[in-house]
Amino acid sequence: MRIYVESNFVLECVLEQGQSEACVELLSRAVRGETQLCVPAFCLLEPFTTLQRRGVERNRLREDLERHLREVRRTKSLSDDARRSDVSSLLLRAANEAEKRFREVRQDLLQFATVLPLDVTALLRAEEFERQYGLALPDAVVLATVVVDLERDPMPGCFVNRNTKDFDDPDIRELLADGGCRFAGSFPEGLAIARGQK
Repeated sequence: MRIYVESNFVLECVLEQGQSEACVELLSRAVRGETQLCVPAFCLLEPFTTLQRRGVERNRLREDLERHLREVRRTKSLSDDARRSDVSSLLLRAANEAEKRFREVRQDLLQFATVLPLDVTALLRAEEFERQYGLALPDAVVLATVVVDLERDPMPGCFVNRNTKDFDDPDIRELLADGGCRFAGSFPEGLAIARGQK
């Protein structure tokens, strides 16, 4: 079975968020050859901008925090507590670890997943999906890449996307179903489908 994932899959793995265990298991299934994991090339790039934006926000917060702590340290009764504050280093460590994990996850995906190309056919189809389904361009690009792959090489599959607001649409479900692909609105649901439990 082919499991299509998108940018949130990468972010879940990198940031170790709520659905990351299911994502790690999906990747492990791909490593063992039990599932073909497919990721649009666009989805290997998009998380980088999200992580960069969060890094800039954390740095700004860290700098503001340091400025306020310098002021608090000037108050004798609070100076010892302000020196022990470790929030600034925690924010720095979080940014560094996210960057390191992003490189590791990307490398694993490049090695064990099928990276779907972003080509002219997918870009033209994305323009069509923007209008037809009212999707933002990044979402339309992801959907178009998956649909084009299904058209080129039909195989039972599942498109896992947490963005149920835009993708859990009857017309999009039908479009995917025409290619033999189901929709799952969470990574645990996608994992259950990959295991044959749904």
